[in-house]
Amino acid sequence: MKQTVIDTSVIKAITHNALLDESATISQEDGQPPNTFVDGRNALFLLYAAIHAKAQGIRTLYTGVCETDFSGYPDCRDVFVKSMNVTLNLAMDYTFDIRTPLMWLTKKDTWALADRLGVFDYIRQHTHTCYLGVEGGCGKCPSCVLRERGLHEYLTERDAAQAKEQRHA
Repeated sequence: MKQTVIDTSVIKAITHNALLDESATISQEDGQPPNTFVDGRNALFLLYAAIHAKAQGIRTLYTGVCETDFSGYPDCRDVFVKSMNVTLNLAMDYTFDIRTPLMWLTKKDTWALADRLGVFDYIRQHTHTCYLGVEGGCGKCPSCVLRERGLHEYLTERDAAQAKEQRHA
């Protein structure tokens, strides 16, 4: 499928948060989502994806949200995605199936999945979710910390399993 880039910058005009404001300091108060939460972001992404998908005759949408070890964003929860699926089906009179293959995986499990699929090195080298937009990640923002913690947990487990296999070989 051809990649289509859609301008979603309109969100900057109607909401304020530390993810979109380079001068803001990233923070999180107890029991609250981080101030990097962009109200409506995943709703907007899913809406645009659905509009484009319907025009292409596509019914299955995938999103990489995860509720297991995440930053506390309400639009990464399973209940949100399910409600959005119903809303899009009703709003567009079209049957979509929104799938969330990472929903119940920890970051460690996600790294393991990437390794099993043979894309571990690609994911590690060419993707990032840094709140500061640093290529390869800053290593300090909450998103980078979650990613690195999961990677460390996975590599520790994988290395221990490989060492055990070598001792028994």
